[in-house]
Amino acid sequence: MLQQMGYSDVQMEKQIRGGMLQCDLYIGDIDMLIDIHGPCHYLNKTKVPIDSTLYVEKIYRKYHKRFIAISYEHLSLDNLKKFLEYNEESIAAGVATMREIIDKEMAK
Repeated sequence: MLQQMGYSDVQMEKQIRGGMLQCDLYIGDIDMLIDIHGPCHYLNKTKVPIDSTLYVEKIYRKYHKRFIAISYEHLSLDNLKKFLEYNEESIAAGVATMREIIDKEMAK
């Protein structure tokens, strides 16, 4: 999907800092890390990130121009399926969602 958006250097489960950390997605063209934060990234089913999540995010931001954390709450099962399925309709929906997320970060 990201290749269809014009990005050629896309890596899943990117090793960071010599393998110390791993991020869900890396777009090398714009030096952007994207990490999906599941429930274990938050304190007792709240929206408050745990300390280790905040620490890792600081490391990501220190060594890469851009970093986006996407909470699992923002990815419904239907949205997640759109990212994973490979058909024209789901790709179009996934591209639109990713373009919105990336454009928002790029505008900062």
